[in-house]
Amino acid sequence: MKSMRERYFAHFEKIQTPADNRRGFRTEYRYKSDYYGWDENADALKRRRILYFAAELLSIVIYLIAATRKTELNSIQIAAGFSVSSIVPWLAEIWGVVRFGIVKSPMIIPDFNEIKEFIIVGSVVRCVLLAVGMFCGLFLIIRAGQMSVLNLLVFIGHLASAAISLLLFRWQSSLRHRIFRNLNGRPGPEI
Repeated sequence: MKSMRERYFAHFEKIQTPADNRRGFRTEYRYKSDYYGWDENADALKRRRILYFAAELLSIVIYLIAATRKTELNSIQIAAGFSVSSIVPWLAEIWGVVRFGIVKSPMIIPDFNEIKEFIIVGSVVRCVLLAVGMFCGLFLIIRAGQMSVLNLLVFIGHLASAAISLLLFRWQSSLRHRIFRNLNGRPGPEI
């Protein structure tokens, strides 16, 4: 299995050019693969980026409101454990959204794959972890007879935050792309 570095540099060719240094040459890497771009015009892509950021911000606010309430649901170890462990894939999802917002289209293949994988995998794993934790916690609370309105609101808040992650997954998986030919290290005509 190739390392992350090997996979990244598989799309580049190593070129050594003469230079005035001790070794007598300078190593440069030139991109040799095709370029990928999103299949939307500039205005639609800008709106989509704003929508992704707004959804992620709303998810953060809802999660923090639900997770900081002093309720039985937040104090059950299994629910809290799954909730806290969902932060790791969430960070991957957030990183994918940030990269989607700042990388210009068309882009090199490693950037395209990173954005797509981080958003899709991060959002699905996060949603599953939150849902499993909250349903287990809710089951234990109902079994113990400690169900309250605040516990139900915390449960709904966590699931709403997870639902926003699923929405991001849906948006990203339905986003179409175009492939552009590489012309001397620059994006050329569409393939």
